[in-house]
Amino acid sequence: MKCIAAGLFAGILVIFGGCRPISPPAVRATDFSCDFNATLGDMALSGTLKRYTAGTLELAFEQPDTLKGLTARWDGEKVQLQLYGLSFDVPADSLPEQALGEALIGALDEALRGETTGTLEDGVLTVEGDLDGVTYTLVCDGTSGLPRRLTVPAYEVNVTFIEK
Repeated sequence: MKCIAAGLFAGILVIFGGCRPISPPAVRATDFSCDFNATLGDMALSGTLKRYTAGTLELAFEQPDTLKGLTARWDGEKVQLQLYGLSFDVPADSLPEQALGEALIGALDEALRGETTGTLEDGVLTVEGDLDGVTYTLVCDGTSGLPRRLTVPAYEVNVTFIEK
C-alpha cells in the first residue's frame, strides 16, 4: 500500500511539478531598430526608428515627401532635427505631448520602468498604460517582447513597428 501511495505521489509531482504560472515577457523597450508606419491624425508617416536607452529615440522619415530626409533625435533633454546637413536643437519640453516621438518615448519608457501591466494571449503581449491621463495600448511580440503596434487614441497616434 505504501508503494502505491508513493508511486501516486511521485506521479502527481511529475505531472504537476512543472506547472507554474507563466508571467508575460518584459517589453523590449530599448536597444532595437526597426522600420515604422504611422498615422498622426490624417498624416501618414514612415521611416526608420532607432531606440537606444530610456529617453532616447531617433526617427528618420521617408514619408510624407515634405519630411523625407528629416531625422529627429531625442536625447532626453532636447530634440535635434537634421535635414540636408543642417541641424538645430529644440528643447524636448517645447514639443506637444501628442507629437509622435513624445508618445513613443512615453510609452516605451513607462514599459521599461515596469509601470504597466501586460497580458499574454496567443503569442501576443498587450500592455495598456497611461501617459499623464491619456491611455495607450502597446502590442508586443509575446516571445521577444519587441513592440509591434502602439495606439494612443486621444492623440490620434497609431504606429506599426516593422522588423527589419
